[in-house]
Amino acid sequence: MLWLVLALAVVFQNTAELKFMKYDVAMATPDKEKWEETVITKHENMLKYKVFEEVPEMEVPNKV
Repeated sequence: MLWLVLALAVVFQNTAELKFMKYDVAMATPDKEKWEETVITKHENMLKYKVFEEVPEMEVPNKV
């Protein structure tokens, strides 16, 4: 399940002010285009900085 944090062009004083929402809910908002851009950018950064490593599905222990 993918959760997104609402932080589009908003300055927060405290992380408690962040609003979490599911991907499908975020895509149903008027800010859908901004969400899509942000998701793509975040994914590209994860690839660039090698945040995760692709492994064959058969090697994933206790897959759900």
